[in-house]
Amino acid sequence: MRVKDYLANTAEKDVKATVLAYLKMRGFRAWNNPRGVAKMTNGGAFVRYGGPPGCADIIGIMPPQGRFIAVETKAAKNSKTAAAQQEFIDMVNECGGIGVIAKSVEDVINAVQAERYEEN
Repeated sequence: MRVKDYLANTAEKDVKATVLAYLKMRGFRAWNNPRGVAKMTNGGAFVRYGGPPGCADIIGIMPPQGRFIAVETKAAKNSKTAAAQQEFIDMVNECGGIGVIAKSVEDVINAVQAERYEEN
């Protein structure tokens, strides 16, 4: 299998794992941010977790400035960004953070480099 073919068929979970590994390697404090609904055992009420609608899959802090980073990961093939997800990424960028929709780790590398991130 050619690298191009592999990248075109990369699952979202693999993109997420690779992005998290890259951010960790660069010294970012970043974590997976799962969203969902859970049923409470003591009363049966449903509780939402993971931030507001559209909140990115990965969130974190870029040292040493403490700048916020949000990465919405997507499968490399046939994936679409929901309106709420795009709005969240746009909000992060408008507020001075780094927001990126990533179908590969290269998308995150390019976004970080575009912001002239300097390692300590």
